[in-house]
Amino acid sequence: MYNRAVFERDIDKLPKLSEPLGAWYKAINPADEVIGDSHVKIFVLNDGVKHPGSGDIPLSEKFVERARKQRSDVESQIADSPLTDAAMWDIIFNWVAPCRNDEHSEAKSDTFQKLGYEGPISELFSTPFLIVKGTAADATGAAQIDSTIGFLTESYTKMFYGAVPIIKNDDEVTGQEIQERSLILIGNAESNAVWKKLESQLPIATTGDKLSIKGHEFPKDSAFTAIFAHPMNPSAYILTIGASDLSNLGLTHRESPCRAWYDCRDFEPTDARGQTHIIAKFNSNDKQAK
Repeated sequence: MYNRAVFERDIDKLPKLSEPLGAWYKAINPADEVIGDSHVKIFVLNDGVKHPGSGDIPLSEKFVERARKQRSDVESQIADSPLTDAAMWDIIFNWVAPCRNDEHSEAKSDTFQKLGYEGPISELFSTPFLIVKGTAADATGAAQIDSTIGFLTESYTKMFYGAVPIIKNDDEVTGQEIQERSLILIGNAESNAVWKKLESQLPIATTGDKLSIKGHEFPKDSAFTAIFAHPMNPSAYILTIGASDLSNLGLTHRESPCRAWYDCRDFEPTDARGQTHIIAKFNSNDKQAK
């Protein structure tokens, strides 16, 4: 079963990138992995129509040529002749039907983990997930939580073509949902009962004037987004969007988690010149300040 699109990028033609971001683009470039995996069937279809996100014919031809140097089972239909939607789907389903695999694995790819990523954050959105709203905050904190959920919902809907995420109050989430789904926990352990339940399994702590996230220290008045492997489900994630002082939670609105290529980002108050710190990979010492 194939369940999400991936896009190859020509790294050499991108603007100059920071080292962590460049490493991310290399990590998500699928071509070598797809070509090298004999269990993945390859069919390249390009009719030259300039739909958003469609590749140019020369790029498709280049990919086919590259793939056929390594394997003999690559099929393609490339022509500068627009197909009707019906014709295109006929072609796709006629090719897909004999590819059926009754012994397919449900396990997700561990490519990112091998490269040192805990997530990254954007990877969560390829899994079934719930947004969990903390309900034990005071009026100021509750307003910040509502605002953050509104920002996340708007970002998700814009990124995924009108889709609407599932949002539940922390006291409505079942034990089965906690185990089976990725969770986006909004607030902190004091305001969010599900976060509190998982607190001992999440490497987040505040001591004195410091916030510690998996061994990385930040000012205690920071807000943050940080992703972790789900402690009960190897195919899911826990994303925390929080702050020790919930009045700072709005700082996380500076960037959508849906586009986050890193594992963690800390957002410091504006009196610290709006500084943020990115942890590109939790499973390495790779750290960059922006």
